[in-house]
Amino acid sequence: TIELFDSSELSTLLTESKRKIIDPFLPAGSKAFLAAWQGNYKSTMMVNVAVAIRNGLPLFGRFDTTQSRVLYVDRENPPYLAHQRIEKITRGLNGLRGGIKFQFPKEKPDLAHPKVREAYIQIIEKEKIDLVIFDSFLCFFNLRNENDNTEVRNVLELVSEIPARTGAAILFIDHASKASPEKQKAGIKVTPRGAGAKGDWADLVMTLEERDDEARKLRVLRFPKTRFNVGMPGLVLEVRPD
Repeated sequence: TIELFDSSELSTLLTESKRKIIDPFLPAGSKAFLAAWQGNYKSTMMVNVAVAIRNGLPLFGRFDTTQSRVLYVDRENPPYLAHQRIEKITRGLNGLRGGIKFQFPKEKPDLAHPKVREAYIQIIEKEKIDLVIFDSFLCFFNLRNENDNTEVRNVLELVSEIPARTGAAILFIDHASKASPEKQKAGIKVTPRGAGAKGDWADLVMTLEERDDEARKLRVLRFPKTRFNVGMPGLVLEVRPD
């Protein structure tokens, strides 16, 4: 059956508007990528994001957040490193240390497998999770070729089941690829590694790149794609000891 709706009737299809976990660019139920080169503090930044969201604090002092529950699934970093980051960041933000759920899978959880997705869906629903951070992308799939757009898009479409069923937003941290000469000429330094299907699938794509400074550790956070709001300028962030 094909059901048609007149444009005047579209309002009848709307449920309540999706709340913004981070206003304006990360609503509930959305799908996101953050890409950066190795050692550029992408995991540290996402722990910072998790702490801000957990405590309902303005992110980077600029973006309002809705106090939400976060699950951080970490196959990239050992628990002691996550502990150090949480300790420093919660002190620096004057936030609560607890309330962020961590999982450190000992074996690769292939999100293309229905039983693995079902396990995460159940824990998300049980713990009432609002945002799931997967660190990092290749740790959660058994891909034959990361540069194959069809293969990557197929597995990501399977992952879409998680936000569709739970209403939680999901974010993949990803390693960036070296920019092609064409991208460098266009001023594009950082993109998610591999297939362009990642950007096509995601509602939000962020990149983090290093900016030279003699005395400080500066990074530029860019927003190449924001589906739910107008385009945003890049932000210069300082990585401080706290």
